[in-house]
Amino acid sequence: MSNKRKAEKAVADSSKTKQRSIVNFFSQVKKETVSVELSTTKPHHINQVQLNNIIQKEVEPSSKVVEPTKLDQTKLGQTKLNPTKLNPTNLDPTKLDQPKLEPTEEGLATTTEEPQFFTNSMYTDEFNLMLQTVLEGEQFLFDQEENRIFETFQALKDEPRHLIVRLLMRKLGWIKRDKLKYQAYINDMDLAVEDLRLNGFVLTSLNDINIAIHLLTKDELKNIIKERNLTLSVENPKKGDYERVLLEFGSNMTEDITTHYTLCNTENSKMKKLWESIDNYLGPCIRVNDEIYKLFQRLQIVYYRTNKALDTNPISTSILAKISKRNYPEYIPSRSHMVWNSRDDLLRYEEALLVEREYEISIEALTVSNQTKTKKLIISADTKSRDCMIKSWTICENTIGMWDDCIIQKELEGEFIRPYYMRRFEAGWIYTRLLDHGTTLLAKMHEYELESIILQKLISQNFYRLGKRGKWYQRLALVQSKYLNKDQVRTQKKLALKTCIDAIHDPRVHQIYLHGLYKRINSLEKDLCIPRREQHQFDYIALKKPKEITIHGERISPEVTGKKSIWRANDGSECSVEYVAIEYYRKQGFKGLHCENGIVRMIAVLLFWDIIFAPIPGVFETQYQTEPLDLRTDAFYEGRLDIISVRLSEISEGGYKDIILKVDERERPRNTVCTGINWNYKQQDILEIAECIGPSSLASLCQLLFEDFGHRQGGMPDLCCWNYEKKECLFSEVKGPGDILSETQKLWIETLTGFNIQVEVCFVKEWKGDDVLLEVSTKKQ
Repeated sequence: MSNKRKAEKAVADSSKTKQRSIVNFFSQVKKETVSVELSTTKPHHINQVQLNNIIQKEVEPSSKVVEPTKLDQTKLGQTKLNPTKLNPTNLDPTKLDQPKLEPTEEGLATTTEEPQFFTNSMYTDEFNLMLQTVLEGEQFLFDQEENRIFETFQALKDEPRHLIVRLLMRKLGWIKRDKLKYQAYINDMDLAVEDLRLNGFVLTSLNDINIAIHLLTKDELKNIIKERNLTLSVENPKKGDYERVLLEFGSNMTEDITTHYTLCNTENSKMKKLWESIDNYLGPCIRVNDEIYKLFQRLQIVYYRTNKALDTNPISTSILAKISKRNYPEYIPSRSHMVWNSRDDLLRYEEALLVEREYEISIEALTVSNQTKTKKLIISADTKSRDCMIKSWTICENTIGMWDDCIIQKELEGEFIRPYYMRRFEAGWIYTRLLDHGTTLLAKMHEYELESIILQKLISQNFYRLGKRGKWYQRLALVQSKYLNKDQVRTQKKLALKTCIDAIHDPRVHQIYLHGLYKRINSLEKDLCIPRREQHQFDYIALKKPKEITIHGERISPEVTGKKSIWRANDGSECSVEYVAIEYYRKQGFKGLHCENGIVRMIAVLLFWDIIFAPIPGVFETQYQTEPLDLRTDAFYEGRLDIISVRLSEISEGGYKDIILKVDERERPRNTVCTGINWNYKQQDILEIAECIGPSSLASLCQLLFEDFGHRQGGMPDLCCWNYEKKECLFSEVKGPGDILSETQKLWIETLTGFNIQVEVCFVKEWKGDDVLLEVSTKKQ
């Protein structure tokens, strides 16, 4: 080869090498970025897959890599990439003489070049911080062996630690090693796996043929069946059909891999060949040790103060905060270290969460999502649904003994009982919530006698879920009067009357339930023919009848009970019944929002922002709270009475606009996640509505909300309408055909009217005038 050709080949090889380096960098950036937006107005818990889809950019510090610029992923697979816009290495890419890179369907051309490597991971850093924080103040919650495991974890090298952290964030189970795409953090996967195995963190020997077959893909199962000459008598078979054939073949012999090494007879020989085929497609597998997984789940419960059964990946909260996809309010967290007084308390709490999670999973088969994206139980009489309900109720029923033990323990505490808002971290709170759900199941199954027993047990305790007592009283009275011992109607109505009277004398029953109880008492006393002079008189607290108007619209959807109706808007499009009312109010000169309590609650939270996040001991346990722990209890108002009184005076004197503006301008650019806040509401609308409500009425409304924030959310009128020029604010409750006001809605209407705020009920009826005229015209002809 001539020197000239050698030089040309060297230049070409150099150009290809540089091109592969940049292609590899783009591949790494593509891997680290996704284009999924996260709504921060309604924080929710997500799993690891969803978290990876949310993170647009996870570029972590490394001694080998310069942090790249953010890419627009939506254009990544559509347009040619200009490598001069990024700097993947210390070289200047503008000086590289190379052609433009053409993206493939997957985004960029594949390459065998070694990927960029990161020495740090934000996931691992978060686990390290979590472990360090818990061990500093709550190490007593873990025994000697668990603390030894924590020490072993801290002593792991970087790559094995990165791997175990990623595995702990996945769902527990066997995973094919080729599915682990962590090359950006782990150079030697075999060495990392072996290190974890020797330390007891993972298992690598899969001996169960059922699990092994389930891990294989449909095409892999199909190939194995062909290799073993098995028949499949199903047209258009699915993966489950292939699995069933192999499992039937395996069950005729043995399910243990030990036969892989033994050839005692023909069956063992067949099993050996089947395992060889499975091993050929399956490859090495890995699974986190069950005890290790449970321990680190418990660690997350302690660190994040988990209180929801299905919150299985709370670490996503902190990761989203670190990458600025979710900004939390600024406050001073103060860990009390006494959320659980002992290890036994923590273990009971963890067990309660696991039981509730089992219930939530079992009940998923009975839930459907309606048009409002909420869930409700299916009411079905078929055998399958009832069996599922019986199974779910059995889970609840098995907790009654443990719940009784929790109540007895609370009674023994006497005057040393903990603050109410801290009881949510006790097993008794979880079991009470579970039994409350169980009463709903019993009602669906028409097991009224058992339901009444559980309701009486819930009412008999005064420690957990006190805000639900009014609901329990109301339901118990209904069951007693309507469904029990129908041959002894008078006796049952007397029991129901006693239940209602006990309820109105119970100081823990919230006001929103009282009017319904008053009506039931009057109805029962009339049914029992109690003399007028001996009946309860509630006339002095009777709710005033609100102002009512009636408008007409064109209904599109048929009348179906339980389904939201569809109407026609003025422009001919489909709309809700509330929008029909908004169009009416616009003609009257009002602006309108269908927000129910949303806009009022947001105004109140903006006005009380610094009070909500004031540094009160024991109410901010982590950095990732959207509200203090005591906000939804009566302890919130009582514990901040002085500063609340000052703020109410400022609002009454007209200083509310400056407070709202200051907080809004500070928090809106951050899109801060906070209870009661929805940044979709415009700042101008918020200020105009607050001014139209007026300072005195606004102060009274804020006081009402924060006196009992947890129970004064539902029942607000549907629409908030205002005319800024006339400084008028109007709340309107919209009712379609057949709808009536609930007791809570009546109470809110009465309350708002008492604050000098205009309220009315807007009945929307279907317009049938054209049909009537057409019918009359036909008769005349």
